[in-house]
Amino acid sequence: MKIENLTCIDYLKSGEAMIITVEAKTMEEVEKALIGKETLTITTDNEEAPEVVEKLLGYVKGRNIQKDLSRNVFIVTLYPESDQERELRELRERVEILERKEEATPVTLSLEDDIIVTKASKSTKTAKQVNLTN
Repeated sequence: MKIENLTCIDYLKSGEAMIITVEAKTMEEVEKALIGKETLTITTDNEEAPEVVEKLLGYVKGRNIQKDLSRNVFIVTLYPESDQERELRELRERVEILERKEEATPVTLSLEDDIIVTKASKSTKTAKQVNLTN
């Protein structure tokens, strides 16, 4: 069987943990394929028309990746995110999107007699005021 296109030797749920044994060339390949994904798909080895056997949902957090030198495989331990971790991750993603939109949007000011412009500093999170007058 395969999990995210890696050869999956075995997988086992142990309490909250999902323990997956895979064949791969490097630890980085394993990390990229399995860590941080909301859904992990297990398929058959049939190259022509692989069939989905199971979907593992919510095992986003990687606890560790070990290389078993005797069998030349990697053992990955994954955990689900807590509700607070998921909410925090989603909020961070929203903030990043808003910051990218803010950076991409040009600011146009029309100068009138007395204007006060307030600019937030990203690094210090403080506000600076600049008086613009004719």
